[in-house]
Amino acid sequence: MSNPITPGSSQPAGASDPPSAPTLLDESAAQFMAAITAANKLIPGFQPEHPETARFVRRYRGFSRDAITMAINAVEENPELEGANTFDLERARAAIQYQNAYGPAINMVATLQRDLQFTLDYLTALAMQDSLQIYAVATAFGRSASGAKAAAHASNIKRVLRRPPTRKKAVKSTPSTPSPTPVPQPKQ
Repeated sequence: MSNPITPGSSQPAGASDPPSAPTLLDESAAQFMAAITAANKLIPGFQPEHPETARFVRRYRGFSRDAITMAINAVEENPELEGANTFDLERARAAIQYQNAYGPAINMVATLQRDLQFTLDYLTALAMQDSLQIYAVATAFGRSASGAKAAAHASNIKRVLRRPPTRKKAVKSTPSTPSPTPVPQPKQ
């Protein structure tokens, strides 16, 4: 794993700096978000999602995009179609170019989003594993006569420790009517 987060790479809780002081991760996230904002400005005609335009896009999303290429060919080969003024040839060509140019970028950003979420989940899982281990240790220490402080910490951890709900598998129901049994045929 490259560039792992290690203990001490961000300010520990209760450090001498005020709580509002940004950590190294805060600064890194701010730089990352600034780069994303700058990347948005590099995309010509970038259109953020809006409820009104989203309805319009959903209406046409299900059609095959090959229809655009076929419509371009039809207008180019039949000048009388262009005279109808119902088809913007330049906009159609731009849509095809956009698909070809930004399709890989869309895949790359989707992969980045998935991997960034996994990174967060992985680091959280490591910290949760450590938290459960310290909970077990604090519980054990809390059982001794001098472990009242550890027992209080174990109690605090237990109070907020909730497992996420698990999905129950659907139980297949059996038919309530029995299947008909074959009637024996008389031997001849």
